[in-house]
Amino acid sequence: MTMDVFKRFFTGEFLSRDWTYWTKRENIEWESSGNAPWRTATPELKEFQFDMQMRGRKSPDYWALRWTRDELRRVCESQGIKCTIFHGSPGL
Repeated sequence: MTMDVFKRFFTGEFLSRDWTYWTKRENIEWESSGNAPWRTATPELKEFQFDMQMRGRKSPDYWALRWTRDELRRVCESQGIKCTIFHGSPGL
């Protein structure tokens, strides 16, 4: 899951071991490793851009949901990083 990778990098959070693909989003639990790897890997990072336009036009998925994109923005902004998401579809 892409959000798992983003959260691990930006906040050090990771999906709990009890998580499955069938878990409803409101029941997903995140655990913390206690560090934010981006601070070591890219300490001068000020802005993050995620280009969803390269993902193709398949049926709506996780990233087509507004709450998912808002969560990524919240994760980045909690670390002082500006987040821009290119989605190519009006209203997303």
